[in-house]
Amino acid sequence: MWRKGEPTYRRDLEAEDPFDERIYVQRHARIRSILDVPFSRGTLAINSTDPDAFSEEDVQMLRELATVLSDAFQRADDLGRLAEAQTQLMQSEKMAALGTLVAGIAHEINTPVGAINSMHNTLVRAVVKLKAAVEAVCPKACEDGSQLRRALRAIDESNKVIETGAGRITTIVRGLRNFARLDEADLKEVDIHEGLDDSLVLIHHNIKNRIEVVRNYGQIPRINCYSGRLNQVFLNILSNAQQAIEGKGVIEVTTSQSEGEARIAISDTGSGMTDADLEKIFDSGYTTKGAGAGTGLGLSISHQIMEDHGGRIEVQSELGKGSTFTVVLPLRDADLARHTDRS
Repeated sequence: MWRKGEPTYRRDLEAEDPFDERIYVQRHARIRSILDVPFSRGTLAINSTDPDAFSEEDVQMLRELATVLSDAFQRADDLGRLAEAQTQLMQSEKMAALGTLVAGIAHEINTPVGAINSMHNTLVRAVVKLKAAVEAVCPKACEDGSQLRRALRAIDESNKVIETGAGRITTIVRGLRNFARLDEADLKEVDIHEGLDDSLVLIHHNIKNRIEVVRNYGQIPRINCYSGRLNQVFLNILSNAQQAIEGKGVIEVTTSQSEGEARIAISDTGSGMTDADLEKIFDSGYTTKGAGAGTGLGLSISHQIMEDHGGRIEVQSELGKGSTFTVVLPLRDADLARHTDRS
């Protein structure tokens, strides 16, 4: 009846039952006549225990009501889509502003770090020359156990700490600068693994000494994509993964390619989700983190970003055992050709 799109009037079920519905509708009352009028979400049905109970005026009135209902539902749908688009636009603008801020901070940090690295190299070379000069003038002063030897050893250990710390800052700054490319509008050929590593750097402070990260990187060609937006997808999924793990746990990142697709699977040993959660996981505003703990926009925006790339996000989860989010990107012939040439 709904597909037909026209009112369907059964004047008397006792006389004629074209849809074999008499037994069903007469279980609670002796229904004789039924009028169904389709609208956008289903049908409006009115029944009577009297035969031939409805006039042409009744049919027309129900038609008009169906039209009003269809318009109302359409407007509600339009308003819902508009609200979602506005929410995503606001979030995108925030991310773009954040990208600009982060880029500025990364640049400001880079300057003193460069000076530290430069002076550290100078210090290391100077200490080497100092050791050589002292050993040449006074060999006994550099023997094991001497105060000078202990002082030189302390300087060497300090230099190693400075080198490690400066290297760590450099890695973080590189991750921040890559993250700051969120507002890039052009397709670029990128290494997916670099994007994953940069995203892991940004959540390192939340997972260190608590969550083990296992990288199972396979052979994936460089892919033409919106790199900053794709990194946003990785960051959202990784952030959700670490938040789902209470105490210690494991996040496993596995990359592979098959049947013309690149697959990036991010698994966690967190709390998992129910089937009801999985049905709504990409709905704008829906969150499993509780009131005040999340906006419910991360996965919704990630889903839209993947659609813009012609890809998708697959989800598997079991309550109490963890979840796996798989980012699937189509590999174009050009991507595969470049990968074959490099191989």
